[in-house]
Amino acid sequence: LGLDIAAGEGTAVKSAGDGKVLSVEDSKDFGTVVTIDHGNKVTAKYCGLKNVTVKSDDIVAAGQAIGEIGTVPSECVDEAHLHFETYRDGRAVSPINLIEGTEQ
Repeated sequence: LGLDIAAGEGTAVKSAGDGKVLSVEDSKDFGTVVTIDHGNKVTAKYCGLKNVTVKSDDIVAAGQAIGEIGTVPSECVDEAHLHFETYRDGRAVSPINLIEGTEQ
């Protein structure tokens, strides 16, 4: 239940909301992944980043740059993009439904 957002390599990736960085990890499938707790039991994974500017336990503001578009190894045939996943209570949910307010 992820969302791929097209953007040129090197484009700044910004936090979707205020939150706390839970982790910055390297994944074989998703490249560098920044996971942010956005509160209200919602976490988000920003996948395929490079030049990450945050670390675990950092507090971020909505719109704050957290890195740049890099590559998503498991989706390397696709154009450059951000792979964005959201979770509520640890369960994968559609980012679109969260944005639209239809995900409870």
